[in-house]
Amino acid sequence: MCTQNLRDYSTKLLSFLLTSWFSNVAVPQSISAREGFTVVLPCEFKVISLQRLYVGWRTDQKVVFMRLGNDSFQGEGYEGRVDVPEDEMRKGNCSLVLKNVSASDAGIYRSYLKRFTQSVELSVDETPEIPSVTGEAGMNSPHPLEIVLSLLAFLLYSFMPVAGD
Repeated sequence: MCTQNLRDYSTKLLSFLLTSWFSNVAVPQSISAREGFTVVLPCEFKVISLQRLYVGWRTDQKVVFMRLGNDSFQGEGYEGRVDVPEDEMRKGNCSLVLKNVSASDAGIYRSYLKRFTQSVELSVDETPEIPSVTGEAGMNSPHPLEIVLSLLAFLLYSFMPVAGD
């Protein structure tokens, strides 16, 4: 009888641990937008403290947007087109607003917060009624300084204690 109870307990514990682990694996959400329009890439968090709150958005190739408190940075090619409004962050909304979407914006975007990462996949549909001419096609690798600063900011704020910890 005791062996059966131990076996049942072990099975339930293993099931609980596996369920908990897999429920924390983030699968990118898919969002679609039309060229020339504005899209909001969703991101939410539980408001703990906005003091020195860091939020960053990037693709595999480059930094899109970073905000640390009142200071913000818009990545190359995204200048004047991206924002995470500070007033929305106060409500726990770290969604990226991307204006004037172009085909080159398609891809997986990742948001980084102090202890949280979320992915969103953006696909861009052509706007058939307005033909457009795009510039040179090609991939730009991120500037080494962008990589170093992004990594440094992420590491600094990943290991800072949160009030109440």
